[in-house]
Amino acid sequence: MKSVWMTILTSALVQARLKETCPHGGFCVTLDDEVITAERGLCVEIPCSFKTPQSFTPQHMLWYRCERQDQERCDHSSDPIYSSDRSSAIRKGFKGRVSLLESDVSQGNCSIIINDLSPSDSGWYQLRVIGTSDQYSFGTKQQISVRGLSQKPILDVPQLKEGQLTALTCTAPGLCSGSEPTISWRWEGKGKTQQLTGGNITAQKSACLGAVRRQYSSALMFSASSEHHSSSITCTVVFKRGWTTEEKKTLEVQWFAGILNGSRCERDSAALTCVCGSQGRPLPSISWPLLTDHSDFHVQTNVSGDEIWSSFSAKDGQSVTSVVCVVSHENREARKELPVLKLASHHESSLTKFLKLEFLIAFVTRIALSAVIFFLFHQYFSKKEFGRREDTAEMGNTADDPQEDEDYQQVDVELEE
Repeated sequence: MKSVWMTILTSALVQARLKETCPHGGFCVTLDDEVITAERGLCVEIPCSFKTPQSFTPQHMLWYRCERQDQERCDHSSDPIYSSDRSSAIRKGFKGRVSLLESDVSQGNCSIIINDLSPSDSGWYQLRVIGTSDQYSFGTKQQISVRGLSQKPILDVPQLKEGQLTALTCTAPGLCSGSEPTISWRWEGKGKTQQLTGGNITAQKSACLGAVRRQYSSALMFSASSEHHSSSITCTVVFKRGWTTEEKKTLEVQWFAGILNGSRCERDSAALTCVCGSQGRPLPSISWPLLTDHSDFHVQTNVSGDEIWSSFSAKDGQSVTSVVCVVSHENREARKELPVLKLASHHESSLTKFLKLEFLIAFVTRIALSAVIFFLFHQYFSKKEFGRREDTAEMGNTADDPQEDEDYQQVDVELEE
C-alpha cells in the first residue's frame, strides 16, 4: 500500500511538470519538462499525449531511443524500442520491456512504461506517429536518467507472540509490469544464520494505477519463540540482471515462562519466608494474595534482564501451610501453591540464613571501614606528635644546663676551705 501511494504522489508531481510544445502547425506533444529519474531494476513511466491536425489520422505510434540529444530524427539510426504495430522490428534489448499505458492511439495517448531498467537505458526518447499516408517525428524529446537501486522492500512484521503462527510480508519496491523478482528470507540470531522458505510470490494489480502495474510480495509463516526475541529477519529482493536490495528488522517477541523452579516457602521459629520467580517479555509482575491478611511483612523484588524474583518475610505466619504465588503477564496469569517447608527449631531456613548473612557482611564491612579510618587518623597524629618532640629536643641541646653550673660552684667552695 505504501508503494501504491508513493506512485500516486509521484504521478501527481509529474503531471504538474508536463509541458505542451507545438513545433509545427497542428502537431503538439506534451511531455515532462524535467529529467525523469528512475532506479535500475525497476521501471519508469514516460507520461505523454499528442495532438495532430484534422487532416492527419494517426494509425500507429513508435518510440525511439536517441543516441544524442541534438539528433533531429532518432528513427534513422536504429529500430524503435516500441511500436503499436506488432509487425515492426524492435530494437535489441527492449523487446518485451516496453508497454503502452493506454492502447487507444486515436485518443492521443502515448504514455509508455519501460521495465527492468539498467543504467544503459539513460538517454533521450522521441515519439513518432504514423498516419494513413504520412508520418511525423516530434522534435521535443524526453530525457531519462537511471541511477542505482536505493529503494528497499517493505517488510511488515506484526506483533509476535510465542507459539502463535504469524504471517510476515515482504513487498518488493516498484509498481512495474516487468520480470518477476526473486524474494528470499533469512533469520539471524545468537551466532546462527538460517535461510527460511517463504510462500509463493504473488503479483497484485492495482486498479487505480492501470492494468500494466503489478506489486510483488512474499508471505512467510513464522512461529516465534523466546529464542527469536532480539534476533533479526531479512528480506532480500533480486531483480532481473542481479540488481539486489534488502530490508532488515529486529524481532520483538512476547513470551512468558510461567513460574520458575526454585520458587519455595520455608518457616522456622522466627518467620515465614517465600520466594517466587518468573521470566517474560514484557516483564511479568508477581503478587502474594496471602499478604492481604498480614500486617507485619517485608517484600523485596529483584530484576535482572527478563527475569524477576519476588520474596517476602512475615513474622505472623506460623499457622500457614501453603502460600500462593500469582504471576501476571499481559492477558495471561500463572498461579502456583507453594507448600511451606517447616524446619526444625535448631535449624534456620536457607532464606533466613541468607538474610542474616547479608546483615553480617554489612556489619563486618562497616567495622573494617571504621578500623581503617581509625588507623589512618592514628598514623597521621602519631607522625605529627613525633615531629613536635624532635623539635623540642633540638631546642634543649642548644641551651645551658643549670645543674652543670651548680656543680662547678660547689667545687670552688671546697678549694677555698
